[in-house]
Amino acid sequence: MLTHILQPDTQAILLLCASFGQNRQIEPQPLTLSEYNSLTDWLRENQMRPADLLESTAKEQLQKLL
Repeated sequence: MLTHILQPDTQAILLLCASFGQNRQIEPQPLTLSEYNSLTDWLRENQMRPADLLESTAKEQLQKLL
């Protein structure tokens, strides 16, 4: 099970940025380095970590911050 092998931050980063060997031609595309850097800046500014995006309450948290 993936949750026992990788730390939650690593899981989130892989889900956001990795293509998993697929050449994706449709949305959603993995984040580019620039997009990921912007996201990490935003997460830091809002005292969040990538793993927070995996939580079931993440959508609610994000809506409150926006």
